[in-house]
Amino acid sequence: MVRTLAAQDTLHQDTVHRLRTQFASYGFRLRLSPEMWAGIEDLALCLQRMADGEADRTFFLSSLDPGVGKTQTVVTFLQSLLSSPRHEHVGAVVFMFTKDEIKTFVQEALEAGLPEDAFAARVHKDEQG
Repeated sequence: MVRTLAAQDTLHQDTVHRLRTQFASYGFRLRLSPEMWAGIEDLALCLQRMADGEADRTFFLSSLDPGVGKTQTVVTFLQSLLSSPRHEHVGAVVFMFTKDEIKTFVQEALEAGLPEDAFAARVHKDEQG
């Protein structure tokens, strides 16, 4: 679904709106507690601050459990970022530990509608192939 970021929406608000819509379509397969939603919203807000150049230059740790939606939040944030005319000058770098993680992330992002030419990967020379 192509959605242009509304002028009054922030990246954080747009990301959370998209996620709530996506997660609602999953029905009972994915039901987040209020605490989990708070963690997802914190992650989206942190990503917005990074895109706006307002984040501290430090690490951000999201301690949400596996499968809660951290990766999906990043993919959805990238959709919001790409649809924001105010952020045309902003890029993103996503780091992964393994080639399999890179492949999975890119596949999920492509399935979510991110353009194929929006990706590049660099791996250690011992990990190429």
